[in-house]
Amino acid sequence: MDRTSSAPIGTPLAVSLDTGPPQKGVVVPRSAVVWNGGRAFVYRQIGAGSFAAVPIGTAQPTAEGYFVPEQVLAPGATIVTDGAGLLLSAAQSAKSPKPAKGGEDDTE
Repeated sequence: MDRTSSAPIGTPLAVSLDTGPPQKGVVVPRSAVVWNGGRAFVYRQIGAGSFAAVPIGTAQPTAEGYFVPEQVLAPGATIVTDGAGLLLSAAQSAKSPKPAKGGEDDTE
């Protein structure tokens, strides 16, 4: 075992880690994130009373939520932070086919 490449315990070391260029983006609160089909989404306002689901990555968690690059969600975008699950439910029920009437004849 070569001991020339190690330092004694307690030796101060200067270490740097190249993390690449800084990345611009926003932190999305955990309360704004909804999950569907194993993917994370936030709802961004696209008009008065109108929202669109935006898929986000969750590979960069923070203490407050998830870091999302500005290419995905621009700083200043208005997102739903409370009740996003209700929007998901409404969107899913709007896509579901309406149940057929149970054998009733409407042509009396």
